[in-house]
Amino acid sequence: MGIHCVVERSNVAALSAHAAFVVERFVTPYRDVAGAPRLRRVVYSLPTRYAEEERYRRGLAPLDLVRPGLSAALRTLRGAGVEGRMLGMGGFPLCAAEDARAERPKQDVSAAERGERVYGRACGDCAVRPGCGGVPTAYFEACGEGGLRPVQAASTTGQGAPAAPGRAL
Repeated sequence: MGIHCVVERSNVAALSAHAAFVVERFVTPYRDVAGAPRLRRVVYSLPTRYAEEERYRRGLAPLDLVRPGLSAALRTLRGAGVEGRMLGMGGFPLCAAEDARAERPKQDVSAAERGERVYGRACGDCAVRPGCGGVPTAYFEACGEGGLRPVQAASTTGQGAPAAPGRAL
């Protein structure tokens, strides 16, 4: 069983509280015989297109507003044994989480998987860009660069992943 939460400007401040509510109501009281939560995952995502284009744009929240609550929500869920996700078709760019390296998928994101999503100028030197799906074009129209930030290469190894090909704005 899973829960999907679309993150908009109207609910972004409540993400941490949402995760705590989910744990209290759906995880703690409902565990299987081995003690694992029956709720397996919670997915947080950007909204997809709405019928009303202007409403869709108004609902998009800059990543600077999303990052603290989303990161706290993922920590809360994972601390309770629930898989917290923020990637995928409607997912966030990796830099939406405080620890982008921990969110990076095992495989790079292909151009086909990325689809119409794009990168901003800040993404040019990002160490995790090959594993990042970017953001919808409408995000730039609504939020500008709005919190996109490059992830620095790990200083202990001195290695950074090369930038993946893709459309950049």
